[in-house]
Amino acid sequence: MPRRLGKSATTLDQSKEALAQRESELREQMQKLERMIEQAPRVAEELSRRQRDELLRRANEGGARLDVSMALQDKRFCDGGRTFRHRRAE
Repeated sequence: MPRRLGKSATTLDQSKEALAQRESELREQMQKLERMIEQAPRVAEELSRRQRDELLRRANEGGARLDVSMALQDKRFCDGGRTFRHRRAE
């Protein structure tokens, strides 16, 4: 029967355990990434829908800003019925 050295067996066992731990971590990471890949089309569609809704909301709000009744009066041309005109150089 081959005889094992205590120290070598311990080092080998530690290496195996470390490799098994790393393999387990990599499998978990791979599963997580696979789930992300599966969900990617739904996430992209949701993001696209939100952006579209935001653009529509902003477009609908834009009409109120262009309302003439809310525009500021330009005092150069309308000041209590008086109009100011620049003189032309003759």
